[in-house]
Amino acid sequence: MMSQETLIQVFLAVPMPTNESDIEDNLNIDFRANLYQTIDNLCSISIQFDLLEWGECTPEISLADNKKRIEIKKIFPLKLFHKFEHYEILEVSCIIPFSEEQIEDDPPNFPAGAVARYLIGKYFCKKIFDLIIISNLCRIGSIGVANSVVFIDNVYAPNLDIPSIDTYFLECSVEYSKKIGWPKFKNINIAEAWEWLNGYNYFSNDFNKDPIERALCAFSNLFDNDVMNNPMLLIWALVGIEAIYVKGKSGLIEQVKEKSQIFLGKYATYKKKINQMYNFRSRFIHGDLNFPRSFFMEDAIAEYKKYNAELYESIDLAIAILSASIQELIVRNWNGIVFQYTPIEPTD
Repeated sequence: MMSQETLIQVFLAVPMPTNESDIEDNLNIDFRANLYQTIDNLCSISIQFDLLEWGECTPEISLADNKKRIEIKKIFPLKLFHKFEHYEILEVSCIIPFSEEQIEDDPPNFPAGAVARYLIGKYFCKKIFDLIIISNLCRIGSIGVANSVVFIDNVYAPNLDIPSIDTYFLECSVEYSKKIGWPKFKNINIAEAWEWLNGYNYFSNDFNKDPIERALCAFSNLFDNDVMNNPMLLIWALVGIEAIYVKGKSGLIEQVKEKSQIFLGKYATYKKKINQMYNFRSRFIHGDLNFPRSFFMEDAIAEYKKYNAELYESIDLAIAILSASIQELIVRNWNGIVFQYTPIEPTD
């Protein structure tokens, strides 16, 4: 039986912090360091992508050289917000074999194996997306994707790409946690996190089946910076938090307050901030909070500034708690968490 192979190359435009960036100056130095530490980690690891019926492959990850940058610059400019020079280009590639029996019935006038190559490329892109999301769990908010181009056997494939990944709110949550001193984030090796997720069988299904997978799926929805969808980031983060910490339907806030401090460490003014976060969510969901309409332009008014300040602080805290909680699960190599009450002698 004859076999064929296909070369998949994916080029990711990774934003770098610059003076023209919207990232505040005090974030630039730390963000740049985290970005390059993440890139170094990605380029040095050896992991496997499970491509279902096409088997497993070990992708090669590297920064594109100047020759390759010049080649793909012809495709990228219309798709990027900043100058091309403000992006690192990360290349992820692999040669993937497949047999004739794996070739789908190709449409008329299509070359043999065209459908198989497309499906392999699609699954390969999905794995890259997963890898970048996981990289942002290992170093919170460290690497985004502005856009991407995909080549199959050295031919540009315009019908394949990686969804954009915006890390702005994760970066803000890191800065917020530094400001209040809680929770503490970790730097985790990407291969360690990938192994944890593989052992947990996270990649086997895009539809979650237990609380920790629900938390992970919620985290994967935190990479949208559409200003009109910002309240949804708070909702997603709280969905993830409650998946980890809440059992039953009563005492949700108290469960989150108590259990997250047991798992992540004590924080003196934590209860007040948690109350404020849940109060904002409750007022928003139940229609008791004024908020801007779509295509809102009067963003200088005091009411809008107050709304935005409350919303952003709530988002920052919720993302920080969810991210730190998942990190702690990875470090402990746990696939779940159960809380028990333990009686102790009073100290008073």
